[in-house]
Amino acid sequence: MDLNDLYKSAQEGDKESERVLFEHLSERFALFLQRRVMNGQAREDVRQDAMYAIASKYRGIKFKTSFAAWAYRVLNNTLKDYYRRKRTKDQRFVAMPQSEALSSKAAVDPSFKARLLVCVRELVRSSLRFGRVLNLIYQGYTVEEVCQKMNVSRNNCYILLSRARARLRECLEKRGQDE
Repeated sequence: MDLNDLYKSAQEGDKESERVLFEHLSERFALFLQRRVMNGQAREDVRQDAMYAIASKYRGIKFKTSFAAWAYRVLNNTLKDYYRRKRTKDQRFVAMPQSEALSSKAAVDPSFKARLLVCVRELVRSSLRFGRVLNLIYQGYTVEEVCQKMNVSRNNCYILLSRARARLRECLEKRGQDE
């Protein structure tokens, strides 16, 4: 049976057609992603994300072309989003050669970690929001995710981040001069 026919049956309330529709769709997506995403866990995550998006939205949408075309478009958009996130992560975390890693550890000021910890505590005492925005960015969340978690606008997030970094830098410089 065709995906579009199964969709029409599922729209009419046939639970078995809905189950078969999502089974077939899941199998087709797995085959589609097999050559596009090499990491097995990432492939499964992309497939599950696409299936979740389709399952949550397919009932309320009137399709211009067909359900199958829309479903593959959702999968394609989910795949593009995965590659965007992967590229951002790869650019953010660049592996250092082993020799550089060893030499950079020796050059680090041993008291820096203690100064940083004191400054972060002071920052959090002065403004919990500054500490939270720095922490979320440090953990690798995107600006959009930070905005959602903190319930702030994108512009406000950048302002908080800029002010928090400035205060942290100021504190580190002050503590560095004291010692």
